[in-house]
Amino acid sequence: MSDWDDLFASAAGVDESEDKAQHSNKRSIAEESLGTTSSTSNSVEAKKKKRKLKEIEKSRLDKFLDSRLDPIDEQIWKELPSFLDFGPSLCKNVCTQWNEQDDDSNYAESLGMKCAKCNLSPLHHALEVIDEECPVLEAFALVRNIRCCSSIMLDAKCKQKNDYARAASKYTKILARTEFYLKLPQGESEILREKIHSIVNSTKNLKQAMKKWDKSHNDQFQLDGVFDEIVQVIIDCDALYYRIYYLQNCGIFSLLLKENEEHFIPHPTTYFGSKNLAFSNKSCLQQHLHQIRSNDNHLDDDEWNSFLKELGLSHSDTSMTSLDPLSFLHQNRLTESAYIFWKSGWTNSDAVKTEHINAVSKWEESNLHKSDSEEAFYQYHTTLAPDILQKWRDSCRDLLCNLYAYAALMPENLQDVIANLRGNGITSVIEMGSGTGYLSKLFNKNGIQCHAFDISPTCNEVFNEYHGQSPSYCDVQRAGPMDLQKIVKSCGNIKEKALLLCYPPPLSNMAAETLQEYIKCGGSCIIHIGEFKGLTGDEQFEKKLVKKFHLLYRSPTLKWGNDCSEISIWKIFNKKRGEDKAIMIPCCSCKSKEATKRYRYLRNIVYCSKACCSMHRKDRQNALQIFMAPLLEEDSDSFDNPHIFQIL
Repeated sequence: MSDWDDLFASAAGVDESEDKAQHSNKRSIAEESLGTTSSTSNSVEAKKKKRKLKEIEKSRLDKFLDSRLDPIDEQIWKELPSFLDFGPSLCKNVCTQWNEQDDDSNYAESLGMKCAKCNLSPLHHALEVIDEECPVLEAFALVRNIRCCSSIMLDAKCKQKNDYARAASKYTKILARTEFYLKLPQGESEILREKIHSIVNSTKNLKQAMKKWDKSHNDQFQLDGVFDEIVQVIIDCDALYYRIYYLQNCGIFSLLLKENEEHFIPHPTTYFGSKNLAFSNKSCLQQHLHQIRSNDNHLDDDEWNSFLKELGLSHSDTSMTSLDPLSFLHQNRLTESAYIFWKSGWTNSDAVKTEHINAVSKWEESNLHKSDSEEAFYQYHTTLAPDILQKWRDSCRDLLCNLYAYAALMPENLQDVIANLRGNGITSVIEMGSGTGYLSKLFNKNGIQCHAFDISPTCNEVFNEYHGQSPSYCDVQRAGPMDLQKIVKSCGNIKEKALLLCYPPPLSNMAAETLQEYIKCGGSCIIHIGEFKGLTGDEQFEKKLVKKFHLLYRSPTLKWGNDCSEISIWKIFNKKRGEDKAIMIPCCSCKSKEATKRYRYLRNIVYCSKACCSMHRKDRQNALQIFMAPLLEEDSDSFDNPHIFQIL
């Protein structure tokens, strides 16, 4: 869990009356950004003008929100939009023009061109806002510049690390003086102020670390002493970018229209996917996987591909055209993870290996997991890792989960699930707890109707604990488990309807109640996405599922390094067909027995016995490397250690 989830509550206010007042305030802010006023004039002309401006704003925002699901290659910029421009080098204030290249050059497009002065890519140059009347866009440009300064410092080829640290400090000072958030509701204003303050603190810490840094101290890992500080700046910049983007999507920061051109904060797919905009080493993940494969040939090609699929990585060489935005961003975030943690030498550092092992004792010393609190529950299911890796994983996953969905699926997941549903006479799906409706939208786009419901749909009037007011991707109706009978009556034959539960909330009986109501209605097919004996659902739900349903299909979902989710399909149990009861969590090694322990350094790895744990050691070590964790000695990786192998 990250602090991001709590931000929605603090922004929404303490009670409903505050929320309504803030929502009213949001509308007035949107009106002000369009040039309207709160005048009480009763003139017909003024009312018509205001109504027309609102319609234009809503139309532009709806169009922008629809583009979130455009094909990936259409979302990624090939050249920079005219409302943004590249300025001087981030470390040398001398650059003003870009080389003209031949049409067949690799640098023919603006985001691939090199500077005529310093011969560096756009990544190394400041992003500037042409429209001076857009302070939100200016804040985005400053955040991007600070992030790029830090990203470049991680490159071993960079010889001007001090220059980039100073540049990051300079842009941070400018950002700290911006007051683009002052007219926002108090909760939102305070959140943005705190996020800017985090960037100020992390760049200050980086500057201080650079003064003490001795790059000759460690030849194996030259960034020892400044690495954590650099990555923390990137994490803090991403947190502010996401929040501004979220507020834009909610209509609080409006899209500006100047000379028939819309100015906007780009989608995450655009921001992280466009060459030389946020970072540029797109091949790093493949290089990383190739090195792991080269160093260990105990698996043949088919076994290696199966191993990658178990880790949720079979899409790593998939073309962009087959990826939805969330699966694309999963690939992108894992690629940058390889750039940051593997290519820098961090994963091979002896100090980091020690820190990785010490994560167990830190967890023990916290004592949080020993109470009955909600915080203790999440602590118990924490993936152990060095602090900076843990923060990075949370940053990569949690922010995207809140904007899209908690499950990132491989393209073949959807194809396999839909084929299985049709093969069992299922024609449509009812999703309960749909959140933003992102997953329902994917099902609809892939040819099977999905009806989306949530107790708190993410519309502007309702606060959702997990997604705030992030606009939905499809029509999500308001309904809870007790409404299922009404839903079934309106949707037709229940025997043709599957129930979809994606990441049902933990510490809640929502999943168990929904399953019970679905069975009462005569339903017979469940699609479950989440963790068993982990961070979704509860024991009552899992017992009922195994007792009454037969497993038809299971497959890993895309993994972020701190989750153990999978997607599975369950059909009502039929004793006459002699169906066997399912294994809920099969051993990663033998795959035929129920696992008894979970590996806390990578929670998707589970074993039934010490023997299976030993046989799977090489695969376990490969998995650690793939998710950027340092390798461990055998005596530090014992199946008998209850702090490393958690009893299920």
